[in-house]
Amino acid sequence: MIIMSFQLENRSGTMPRYIGIIVFIAALGDIALSLFRGKKNADAEEKASAAWGLSPGAKRLLVLVALMVGYIIGLHLVGYIISSLLMVFLTMQILGVENKLLKFLGPVVTVGIMYLFFAVLLRIALPVGLLFS
Repeated sequence: MIIMSFQLENRSGTMPRYIGIIVFIAALGDIALSLFRGKKNADAEEKASAAWGLSPGAKRLLVLVALMVGYIIGLHLVGYIISSLLMVFLTMQILGVENKLLKFLGPVVTVGIMYLFFAVLLRIALPVGLLFS
């Protein structure tokens, strides 16, 4: 996504570029957490995913890829705000965030900041979706 965003015209590549950078940084953080996670959590995750025949990391990766595909489809159907709220919430759920307040405020704050940055400051039209156009 980041590489392809540089091939777009000046302003049209801004949103994909920043989202790609944020996703890349989040992925690096997830990799770091996975490497430094304690043995106790790894054993519990291995037992939970043994029924699927996948390692915990492979299962999480497949779910996150499916979530990203759903996010792209959601952008076209319901627009940026709703699909991004769901994406951030579900990603936090998959990554194991247990704090309920953080799970509900995190997506609202994240999407709110992104909306202010792109729609208000940069005046970039965000996707509104087929259902709301």
